[in-house]
Amino acid sequence: MGALISRIIILRCLMNIVDRTLSLNDILKNKRAEILEAWRTAIIKTYPQDSSTFLNQQQNRFLNPIGNTVNQEVGVLFDCLTSENGQENVVESLRNILKIRAVQEFSPSEAIGFIFTLKDLVFRELEHEHIEDTLRSELRSFEVAVDSLALTAFDIYLSIREKIYQIRIEELKRMSFGHHGTNDNGKQVFKQNTALKQEDRDNGEQ
Repeated sequence: MGALISRIIILRCLMNIVDRTLSLNDILKNKRAEILEAWRTAIIKTYPQDSSTFLNQQQNRFLNPIGNTVNQEVGVLFDCLTSENGQENVVESLRNILKIRAVQEFSPSEAIGFIFTLKDLVFRELEHEHIEDTLRSELRSFEVAVDSLALTAFDIYLSIREKIYQIRIEELKRMSFGHHGTNDNGKQVFKQNTALKQEDRDNGEQ
């Protein structure tokens, strides 16, 4: 019995050594599903309660385009932060999320706050990990990457908001010159999204 216990202790020590050789990216990839689910939930909670309930419950991507966008794009952003690949997809993913939040009148801090939430979620997942100096260094680099992502998101959000304001000004001008206008919110949002999609196509061609 004593020999068996000794072997178990040795095995556990070896497992700990293996675990400590994992990089931060390896650890985060292993916890990807849990972190993404928590991140998605945190983002959905930034919407009003009625909306967040619908976004959580409605699984049809056509009936729930906001929830579908969040589900897809947080995965892309997380993978970009935890690997060397896919960096070219960062801007597009941020734009897809931020276009929705811009039309819905989120303030800049509210619009990009979900990015900083990822830090808290990662720290929470690492609470029980053995943090060595190498891992601490990698964690600092991860924090810098998240901060950089937030700065990029801030610039993107402001550019989208500026575009929306331009659309509204043009609409007011048309109305003031006697053209048939409307204040219908649905049509306004449709026009704004159409203009933003055209801008995306123009940016892609550059």
